[in-house]
Amino acid sequence: MNKTNIRRFLVGIVIGAVCLILVFKKVGVAQPWRLLGHINGDWVFLALAISAANLLLRAWRWKGMFPPRSRPTLKACVQVSAIGNLANNLLPGRLGDLARCTLIGRKFSASDTGEAVATLGIEKISDGCALLTLLLVSIAIFTPPRWVWQLGAVSGLTFAAALIFLLALRLWAEPVKAKVLWVIRLMHLPRLTNRVSELLSAFTTALREIKSSEQLIVIFLITIVIWMTEAALIWAMAGSVNVSVAGNSAMFVAAVIGLGFVIPAAPAALGTYEAFGVAAFQSVGVSPSEGLAITLLLHGWVFLTSSSFGLLSLAFAGRRFSIFFRSAQTRISVSQLEPQVKPARGD
Repeated sequence: MNKTNIRRFLVGIVIGAVCLILVFKKVGVAQPWRLLGHINGDWVFLALAISAANLLLRAWRWKGMFPPRSRPTLKACVQVSAIGNLANNLLPGRLGDLARCTLIGRKFSASDTGEAVATLGIEKISDGCALLTLLLVSIAIFTPPRWVWQLGAVSGLTFAAALIFLLALRLWAEPVKAKVLWVIRLMHLPRLTNRVSELLSAFTTALREIKSSEQLIVIFLITIVIWMTEAALIWAMAGSVNVSVAGNSAMFVAAVIGLGFVIPAAPAALGTYEAFGVAAFQSVGVSPSEGLAITLLLHGWVFLTSSSFGLLSLAFAGRRFSIFFRSAQTRISVSQLEPQVKPARGD
């Protein structure tokens, strides 16, 4: 990896390691391990169905974010989403999301990459708004600790800033573009000027393709359903170790874990996932040992299923495992995946 990715990797590893040490120091491993030794296997099929539905919903939402003139097929979105999830399990800084944008591109050009990155920006903001909504709905039933409000405030400010930037880019493209390029020149990065200019132009074009409030509402509603499936998976994992978790509590845990991804983390969010999971479960009345057992089971399940879906997609696409590491550093032509993952015009 290049120097930037190495720094991200090391920062994520340090944060993840500190979180794991603090969690295991506070909770221990004996009791969670005993709980994991009594898993009810009948829940596996339900959890598998929920995970598959989650992947399909995310791919469907992503497909709808592309302009009609260059909209990929649902099959392509499912395959590339699965590959991106696998890459996120292995690479720091969620570089799998950027690799996903490159792989879905129709040509080896900045325009196509910028269009895909625009959908990624809309996707992350939709996720943030949905998570904050679920958090507010769930905490209306009980009084959360102070750190939950702090997490909500930090996440809200982050997503609000991103939303303001996107709106400004859509409404005042040229002035915003000029300001961004001025900052790049001020930072003495002349090699990035043309690249960023092309990406912002493509970004603006893609944003302007979303012309109706109805389309935004549909995207938001699909996002709510996506995170409801995440809550359903948490409920299923808790049931598999015979721990009762109410629906609103599962929504709260899903929202906290999802918002926790704002913090830099190791690949697969190792450490931070466990820290936020245990803290969220404890906030809804689940003991730390039970919360850690459910979180470890949940995290392991998500890692296993997302990696399996990704490997299957790679196999169907006829690609090798090393595609992640090349796509994280260089731009890859989607023609390498043809004909299996080739977006079509229209649907």
